[in-house]
Amino acid sequence: MVDGDLGARRFVATYRRGPVLTGVVAVNTPPRALRAWRAAIASRRPWNAVADGVPAAV
Repeated sequence: MVDGDLGARRFVATYRRGPVLTGVVAVNTPPRALRAWRAAIASRRPWNAVADGVPAAV
């Protein structure tokens, strides 16, 4: 889990394959909040660049 709160039932969790971010699952998260994650997946961002939370602009 990289963002949100399990108690509030709102969170973002990530998937990786080796050093690359490959997917994100979000629960009760607005679509606008997922744009940065989609861009990070599409650009094959390294896991360590996004492991601490919302990715910076690509």
